[in-house]
Order: sequence, then C-alpha cells, then structure tokens
Amino acid sequence: MAKTIEEVLSLLKNKGDKVLTVQIAPAVRVSIGEYLGYEPGTNVIKNLIGALRQMGFDYVFDTNLGADITIMEEANELVYRLTKNKNLPMFTTCCPTWYTYIERLYPELIPHLSTVKSPQAILASIVKTYFAEKNKIPLERLVHVVIAPCEMKKEEAKKPDLWVHKDIPNLDYVLTTKETVELINTLKIDFKAAGENAQNPQSLEFDSPLGLASGAGAIFGTTGGVMEAALRTAYFFLTGKNLQKFEIQGIRNTEFKREGKLTIGGHKLNILTVNSLKEITPILNELKQTGKSKYHFIEVMNCPKGCIGGTGQWTNDQEILAKRRNALFAYDKEHKYRTSHDNEFVKQLYKEYFGKLGSKKAHEILHAKYIDRSEEESENFTCQWP
Repeated sequence: MAKTIEEVLSLLKNKGDKVLTVQIAPAVRVSIGEYLGYEPGTNVIKNLIGALRQMGFDYVFDTNLGADITIMEEANELVYRLTKNKNLPMFTTCCPTWYTYIERLYPELIPHLSTVKSPQAILASIVKTYFAEKNKIPLERLVHVVIAPCEMKKEEAKKPDLWVHKDIPNLDYVLTTKETVELINTLKIDFKAAGENAQNPQSLEFDSPLGLASGAGAIFGTTGGVMEAALRTAYFFLTGKNLQKFEIQGIRNTEFKREGKLTIGGHKLNILTVNSLKEITPILNELKQTGKSKYHFIEVMNCPKGCIGGTGQWTNDQEILAKRRNALFAYDKEHKYRTSHDNEFVKQLYKEYFGKLGSKKAHEILHAKYIDRSEEESENFTCQWP
C-alpha cells in the first residue's frame, strides 16, 4: 500500500477535530468507474461523491470550479497579451510536467508561460483562504486532499512557490485515481450503492459554493479543452457577447499535435494544441533561437489526449481514451453554464473576495512565479509516458 494511502487512511480513522476537505479533478469522474466495474467512459461523479462522504470527508469540492477561475484569469491575460502584442505565444500552464520542462530546460521562455496556476492549485488556494476564512476554520485543523489523474500533481502540491501561506501547503495529500480505487476497496465501500442508496440526494452533490462549476471547467480533462474554455471567455471579453456555438471543433485534438486559425474580436490567431513534449520541442527551439513563432496561443499537455490519459489512471487503449473524452464533452453540455464567466458563483467570488480580474489579491492567490530550475539536476529530468 502506498504511503499516501496509508496516511489518508490513518487520517480518516483518527479524525479528531480535523476538518477534512477533498476536491475531484475533471478527468477522474469519467475514468475511475472502469476500475470499479463500470463501462469505460461512464461518469460516476455521484458515486464518487457518495463514497468520499462515507469515508468521512466533511466537504467535497469540484476542481472544475478551479478550472473556471483559471479561465477567468488566463483569458484576461491572453486578451492583454494580444492587445499589447506582448510575450506571444502564450502557453497554458495546467500541466505540471510541461511547465517543469520549461523551468528546467527552457528557462529563457518562462515569460511565455501563463502565470495562472493550474485548477488543482487554484481551488486548493481558495480552500486555504476564502473557504477557511468564511467558515472560521483554523488552518491547523483544515486538511485538504485532491483526487487527480496524474502522478505529477503530487510534485506540484509540494511546490512552496504555489502556496499562499508560508510553510503551509495548499494541498496536504494527492491521491491518484488508482490510489483512490485502492482506498475505496480497503474501506470496503460499495461504490455502486454509494451513488444510489443515499437517504439525502443532496449528499451526492458537490458542496456549495466550491462545487458550482461550468461545463467549460469540465473539458479541461482532455487535450484542447483548456484552450477551448479559455477562448470561449476571451471571445466574450473582446466582443461583449458569447459565441453562438460553444463547441470549437478545430481545437479538439485527438492526435499528438493540431494547429488551426481562429478570429476573435478582430484578432487573427494561429493556435496549437499538443499532447507530447516531443512535438512541442521544435517549436520551443525556434522560439528560443529567433524570438519568434507563428503561433499566438499554445496548449501543451504531456499525456495522450490530456489528463484522461494521465499517469495515475494509465491506459494505452485508444478506444477507452475516446470514451473518457466523449464523456467529458457530454458532461459539458449538461451544465447550466457553458462558460466560466457566466458561472454565478465565479461572479460572486470576484465581487466578494478577489475584486477585479488580475487584481493584486488575485495575483497573490491565483498566479504563480515560474523559476529557472536549470541547475536543479536537469540532466536527470525526463518526461516520458509509461
């Protein structure tokens, strides 16, 4: 049994006066069911929420809300860079393997990284600030856990430069999808019954308000989803109106690399989505050597088809990956709000807590500073799929 599972089990069994919170990444809900008797691509989010409550977690939150906040800040940043023609192309930074690759091997390109934290890091930051303050929970009593599809999310959680409190991690534990399955089995939880036999149906929903997310947040779990969600909101910021059709098919990448063109608010964009560090490397070399690139906005993921192919829930089966992917796009369509900027709680959170987009407080809590790590044994750093 992995050390993380042992520690979380001990915490659940010896809870004391601790307040236990947990957040669920978008890809997990459409992949964890495969390991618990469901058909690939089945969205088992209610079962997972019910199981976590049975374990003893006090609050269950949705990383998709963190994705909504990521989009608000990232779309605002993209619009600024486009209008000022500054530090283009802009690279997304939701994948820790990817931005660590830049920090260690291409530190001179750090200005091209979006400064916005990943959805995991953003929601965890909000839990340890807004949520703790609003509910008057001392940080020494608050323990926050994330269920993620990616082994590298464990490394991200350890980065002090992403924490909002000195010496206090935003995330205390990261469980991968497979580790969560082991936890469910160890505790002998009937996963199917957890989503069907709850006396209170509300107990199968995310806790409000940190569970109120848009469909745009859901599609972060697959390649092209981050860019599509960002462009839905960037379009609104530039034009004052929503896209007539939210599905931007040209962005939806099922290969290692896909490029396209898009015009928003009078800006003609060359865009690129990649899920392979091998594919992005020639573009990085060109940008490093010439200072130029034909692209304006680039999304990079390390794993096949994005987080649905993450190393914490690995599969080489393309049919299974396609089913997971399609399930996320279907989940997007089920939501009342299809854009992050239409999410009523996002509006409330800015009005009540962060103030304006890109405010000083927003930068303190929601943004990161990427660091030149080229001297940190970069020769031993590898980014490969299993």
